[in-house]
Amino acid sequence: MNNKLTAAQIFAELLQIQEDLTNLYDKAAHIAAEQDIHTDLVMLLEDEHKIASSLNQIMQRRGIFNHRQAPPELVDQAETKYNQPQK
Repeated sequence: MNNKLTAAQIFAELLQIQEDLTNLYDKAAHIAAEQDIHTDLVMLLEDEHKIASSLNQIMQRRGIFNHRQAPPELVDQAETKYNQPQK
């Protein structure tokens, strides 16, 4: 039995772990009562975002993950949606 993972599978696992950590740090930062702890958690959250960006860049260089550019009409729809006043 060969249990070797492909590079794509390894990166998918890494991204999932990174997303899980990001969610945990985010939740913890929201409930932190101490300002110092909140600040540290926010810094960890920023680090996780940088790691995710690095992983995506590596995956893109290896041809594992290719970003598609959104068509202009979809960009316009998103801008319209998110620039509307909150209800």
